[in-house]
Amino acid sequence: MRGTVVFFIVLLALSIPVSAREGKMKLLAIRQAEDGAAGQAADLSLEIKPGSGRVFLDTFPLTQEDTQISIRFAKQVACDFLSVNCGKVDFFYTIRAESPIIAGPSAGAAIALLTLSVLEEKKIDPLMSITGTINSGGIIGPVGGLKEKIDAAKSAGLTQVLIPAGERFSDEGPGKGEKASVPPKKESNNETNNTPMINMTNKTIDLFAYGAEIGVAVVEVSDIREALSIFRNEPLPGQNESIAVDEKYRETMRLLAESLCNRTSTLVGLASGRNLSSENETFHALSNYSTRAQKAMADGQYYTAASYCFTGNVRGSFLFSQWKNHTEKTFSQDISLLEKKVKQLDTLLRSRSKATITDLESFIVVVERLNEAVANREEIKDSSPTRDNLFKLSYAIERVNSAIAWFKFFDHRGNPLRIDQKALKDSCETKLAEAEERAQYVLLFFPNLPLSQTRKEIELAHKDREEGQYELCLFKATQAKAESNSILGVSGVEESKVKDVVNKKLEIAKEVILSQVKRGNFPILGYSYFEYATNLKNEDLYSALLFAEYALEVSNLDMYFKPNHTVSFTQLPVVTLGMLIIGIIIGFSVGAFVFGFKKRRITDGHRSKK
Repeated sequence: MRGTVVFFIVLLALSIPVSAREGKMKLLAIRQAEDGAAGQAADLSLEIKPGSGRVFLDTFPLTQEDTQISIRFAKQVACDFLSVNCGKVDFFYTIRAESPIIAGPSAGAAIALLTLSVLEEKKIDPLMSITGTINSGGIIGPVGGLKEKIDAAKSAGLTQVLIPAGERFSDEGPGKGEKASVPPKKESNNETNNTPMINMTNKTIDLFAYGAEIGVAVVEVSDIREALSIFRNEPLPGQNESIAVDEKYRETMRLLAESLCNRTSTLVGLASGRNLSSENETFHALSNYSTRAQKAMADGQYYTAASYCFTGNVRGSFLFSQWKNHTEKTFSQDISLLEKKVKQLDTLLRSRSKATITDLESFIVVVERLNEAVANREEIKDSSPTRDNLFKLSYAIERVNSAIAWFKFFDHRGNPLRIDQKALKDSCETKLAEAEERAQYVLLFFPNLPLSQTRKEIELAHKDREEGQYELCLFKATQAKAESNSILGVSGVEESKVKDVVNKKLEIAKEVILSQVKRGNFPILGYSYFEYATNLKNEDLYSALLFAEYALEVSNLDMYFKPNHTVSFTQLPVVTLGMLIIGIIIGFSVGAFVFGFKKRRITDGHRSKK
């Protein structure tokens, strides 16, 4: 009997429900209708319980697979935004709608906002909703079907809708972003292939005015910070801090730039001694990049200077290779020397362990440059010193020189992370899923856009994954996602407003870098791209936009790697732990009462028998 009572006490204590955090909000989406697309509001809810970082999704009717990808990424962005490790809790998302909806990436901002609110246990205004994708750094990206979603908000009784910045003036086409300025493709071997500007215009409407007509206030927001301040009716935190550039980074990058630019100066001097005419295209390019690099060095923009000098060195190396009067024998000797350098550096690199995000970024940059050198070498099919072969060899040689210079950053600076093969594989696959999802979303806007460079990056990332080169897979997938984001970032934006978009991207990139600095990390690649984008914006807006997107994506790579220490259970669901303790106390109290009551009955029974 006593064992039964003890079992009952333990069972009762364990059966006390562990409290969970939960929240809900209206999700604005698009559904397919007979006459095209229509807006529809759905119920989005989230429950968080103690667990192991898993994400569950329950939808009715079923949604597209990319909605699951968006939810996982939005959760990750929210946890990273709060600088917490969410590996000790599970997330249960539920979407309920009257009919099948197209959610996908456009639900990202709402999911991230709800996740933040539940994690912080802060209520959000139930009469408000938001639509937009969510990107690294909490940037809210463009979506389609805004007019239809505003209609859905009105039908659901909402009074305010937040939309992505730059989308106030929308083309009236259901579920489409019909007007856009598409940035050029990224450079390949530093020869820019410009994509023609896409301008497809339908009837344009002012969504602010349209919302006012039907009683729904429409507000543009750029990032999750702005959205939170509006949902919670709180002032937006000040964002006037300057980036404190890590002195070790500055010195290392200065040395890197000097090593590349000293070679540029030497090449310019030698070329000038040949009395070349400025009409010589290669010499003119070499001189131009050298001049731009000198100005960047004087301004302390060392990554920008290094980029200019690398491009100039390719031109200079090519120029001198033509004067060398190569024979097949001497050309083969230069190729053999290149291959020897690549092998030596690769062996040295593979012997180094990766302990911090700086190590990972350095490894990626060096390996990428070595792979580019190898790829250009493999395109040289014979030993003939043709003009095309000479340029490929020149590019490969300078890529190796650049890799050697970047190797200086491999020094374990920053906070330690768990960067093992499993973590790298998981990060590669997660980023690949994000990149593919975002590319598919671009095609919803522009079904005829080839996305050749982005697709190539994704294909290469898959190949790297298959070969176990997870670092490169992560990097290429990151680039592919940034390229899609750069297209989406100006979807529906007038040409005159593109500079505003670039400035906003740079502002957010700055905030992301600042948050990393506060965590004890200095994102060497993120800051380098940020600096380069800032320098480019006055001469090439679309390249500046692309590098701003690169800065955003690579500055947050640590979000894919759990730190070596784990956040304790009490640092997230404190209330849950308290409720568990209370439950146990109540369980033992009830058990003690029952045990005492039964003992008295037995005692009284014995007394009555006597």
